[in-house]
Amino acid sequence: MASGSDFRLDSAHWSWRDAQFAAVRGSGSGTGLWSGASTLEAAGRRALDALAVVSGHDFGTYTPANGAVYPSNTFGNQLKLIAQMIKLELGMRAAALDLGGWDTHDSQGSAGSSYNPFGQLVESLSRGLGAFYTQVFQKWISEMFVALEKESIHEE
Repeated sequence: MASGSDFRLDSAHWSWRDAQFAAVRGSGSGTGLWSGASTLEAAGRRALDALAVVSGHDFGTYTPANGAVYPSNTFGNQLKLIAQMIKLELGMRAAALDLGGWDTHDSQGSAGSSYNPFGQLVESLSRGLGAFYTQVFQKWISEMFVALEKESIHEE
């Protein structure tokens, strides 16, 4: 998800949005799709609660604080969204994102050339994490944990 406005329940025409949400939520009398007591229904209610929290915020006009400049790619947009949600104190407990393309043994490129896929990935990772640190990590350092993982799958 690259924008908070992507976190929504409106897969149909816009005019159906309220009716669709009401049908899933129910009228409070146990008539909704997730009105039962099963684990799945409880998870559905939590998802709807999360939708209600996030849908009340404008994610389109956000400007990062402290001069943070994120890379202009999906990874940068996702980091910026996570930072924005942290700053809005929406109760987010965990977030994950992916910066793929690290298996570059066939396309390493060379530093200083216009063809340098590995260097561009490292630069994007570095710039993105630097902006994230500048914007939020300094304030919430005692409450955050950032982990990087490189998983490699090789076919035999």
